[in-house]
Amino acid sequence: MFSSPQNLFRLDISENCIGNAGAEALANLAIGAETFRLQELCLERCGVHAAGRLSLLTCIQANTVCTLRHLHLAGNQDPDADPTAGAKVMFVPSDKGGGGGRFVIAGMSRSEQMLSQALNVGRQLAAKRQLHIHD
Repeated sequence: MFSSPQNLFRLDISENCIGNAGAEALANLAIGAETFRLQELCLERCGVHAAGRLSLLTCIQANTVCTLRHLHLAGNQDPDADPTAGAKVMFVPSDKGGGGGRFVIAGMSRSEQMLSQALNVGRQLAAKRQLHIHD
């Protein structure tokens, strides 16, 4: 399949349960390689959650010659991450009293943190490289 990667412009492996590990491997193979000229990657309903999405997007971001313009990720909702959940800022009073204390960020699971980071990287790529992420 990859004997002539420079001629592969669209890859659709939707509805194959590759998961996060498969997304990471695919990112390193197809997106990370400078010889690939992939323009469209379809990973709909593949079990790619926050960690896999982050792997894909950081690989695209790191590869300055990446030609990918369309990334299809519909149907890959992470059951452990709520995309609308935001970090909660809480004030923790000092044990010494006197009204002092500090602000801490709390309330996001690891999956939500990765999803938030992936969404931020996705927004940057959309602005800088015209990458369209189809959710």
